[in-house]
Amino acid sequence: MHGNKFRRFWLTVSAVSLAVVLATTAVAIAQNPKKRGVKTLHVPSADPRAIQRSMDAASAPARLRALTYRGLVVTPAADANGQALTIQKRIAAQMGKNDFVPVERLDHFQWYEASYPAKIIGWTAEIVVVTPHANGYLIKVKVSFVGSASSIVTTDHMIEYYDVSKAAIRHIGSEAPGGPPEIAIF
Repeated sequence: MHGNKFRRFWLTVSAVSLAVVLATTAVAIAQNPKKRGVKTLHVPSADPRAIQRSMDAASAPARLRALTYRGLVVTPAADANGQALTIQKRIAAQMGKNDFVPVERLDHFQWYEASYPAKIIGWTAEIVVVTPHANGYLIKVKVSFVGSASSIVTTDHMIEYYDVSKAAIRHIGSEAPGGPPEIAIF
């Protein structure tokens, strides 16, 4: 019987403590708009250095993966099917293996490394249009960068044009969308 009272007492204390922490956090977030949407973790430990060491050890492999160049990953158009999908998959694999990075793309995305303590570690591209011609295909792709700072998200992209034949992939040109990109930092 005594054990049940003790257990109920601690459950009540825990529930009240949790309610106070949640209420305090909600008030702090409401008073500071910059904190809205930011997830925080309360770690009840007496030694902050021990917490930092454990966080560093846990995140070291993730940091190494984040800084490793990943190359170009090309995907077929979302609406491609049948023979068009087969052709686009083949072109995507060929372009991914080639991993060509035009100077225009580097120039366009230089703002990322210049503005943030982050690096471009790869590229993603989606095939937008494939037009067959006598020796292969003319393709239009939408290219974005993969950054080492996963907390920075942008809508910025480039449109690039390629001539794809059995012999080679040749970059024809690039164009950037007008206006500044939308950027969100979490």
